[in-house]
Amino acid sequence: MKSKLIKISDSKNQVLIDILHIISESERWYSLKEIASAINLSDRSSQRYVNQLYDIVISYNNEKKNFFSLLMKKNHGIKLLINSQANVEFLVNYILEEDENIKLLTALLFKDYETMVDYANQNFLCTYSINQACIKCNNILSLFSLKIDKKNFELNGSESNIRIFIYNFCWSLYNSESWPECFEIVSCHEVESDILYLTEALSIPIINPIKLKKIMYCLTIFLIRCNKKKIVLSENLRRNVPIYMNESDNPVLIDIVSNIFNKHSIYNQDEIYSFILYLLCGSGIYRSPYIKRNILEYHNKINSEVFQATILFFNIFQKNISMISEEDFDTSFEFIFRSHLKVSMYLELNIEFEKTYFSDDTLDNYVIYSNKMKEIIEMMKNQQDLILFKEVIYLSQRYIMLFLSLDFQKNYNKLISIKLDTDYPSVYEDFIKKYIRDYFKYDYNLIFIDNNYYQKPDLILNSLPESYLYEQRVINITYPICDRDLEKIQIILDDLK
Repeated sequence: MKSKLIKISDSKNQVLIDILHIISESERWYSLKEIASAINLSDRSSQRYVNQLYDIVISYNNEKKNFFSLLMKKNHGIKLLINSQANVEFLVNYILEEDENIKLLTALLFKDYETMVDYANQNFLCTYSINQACIKCNNILSLFSLKIDKKNFELNGSESNIRIFIYNFCWSLYNSESWPECFEIVSCHEVESDILYLTEALSIPIINPIKLKKIMYCLTIFLIRCNKKKIVLSENLRRNVPIYMNESDNPVLIDIVSNIFNKHSIYNQDEIYSFILYLLCGSGIYRSPYIKRNILEYHNKINSEVFQATILFFNIFQKNISMISEEDFDTSFEFIFRSHLKVSMYLELNIEFEKTYFSDDTLDNYVIYSNKMKEIIEMMKNQQDLILFKEVIYLSQRYIMLFLSLDFQKNYNKLISIKLDTDYPSVYEDFIKKYIRDYFKYDYNLIFIDNNYYQKPDLILNSLPESYLYEQRVINITYPICDRDLEKIQIILDDLK
């Protein structure tokens, strides 16, 4: 989502963000010529953008926290210093928040203007610039089947889609802030106490702060939209939400969520079901063993497509890839079930899921695994033609994540033997072995062998010249091992793979 917000921002802000990403790669001096070459601009233009960036950093430090320093030195260039409690995305978000196109989107989502003309007049903007901003904003809104209604200054589309867009928009833009300004209509303390009540009532162990914050964002968006009398209709999605019966002292999810919404004078059942569905797509709710068991039993009982797809996946995965241990199966099943549930929800809402969610580089980094997972999806399609299998990219990504988490790449990749023969102390050799294993663990199945090993190694790493004159695959390495050594090792490993 962040990359899509950058694309609809003003071209000048896009250049500023490009420069930020360049100078944040490492803490060193960057010359103006280097920056100008990277962004295809003249030295003079680059200097103007750097001066603007300097002012932005000062403004950020004054308004928020003193996390950044932009040093400028003659004959050296510029250097960006970043506090350990921050990262460059804080500055990127700050630039986006001040962008006129992003401000228009924010106003559409949270402000009350009667018409687009009213918005233009109150913000001293011309009609032409507003129309151009609308065109850009519609590019990203179309991914969620939404469009700007200029006449009434609001978004056209299903309320469920609007909320999913708001959540993605707010989390991308404001996740580094304690409580966004656009949320001020709702008390942060009240929302936090509501979520704590939810976790305590369901006996869920402590959720990490980031996941807790995500749930708070979601609940806040629900409350804000309800206050605007924008009610969600989720009758078609209700079938994914189980209705719990009272059993002894076990918690009843729908009752607990109803209590939270009733506290805010919201009694609409569709709202309650929609929020529960959001919870069911995340991992936190499944930390309650009772809730988890009932969710899965319910989907099994009604033979939902989500459950069918999950069962089918594990049958094919274990037959064609590897069996999953009893210890890991329960967690793995939950992960894939949630993945299928989320895809099912997005398909129901007619959202271009793959373009709005998945990480663009995941499949590129794991081409072999990606192809294998796509084969599994094709096998599933042949056995059961479920609509959720059409989301090939996202499902491949999730299946790869499971594959890597179970450490199956060791079984799947060819075993490559390495012999380490150096004059370094044993403690250094142990460090080198561990470093190389960790560095290549997702791409290669490596094993280090000793001198007594009867089989000839695939690769020899040594520290002395001319030690193995007649061996084909020998690399002379140093301690500590450097990037050049790793590059040489990778070339040979690629050849052996």
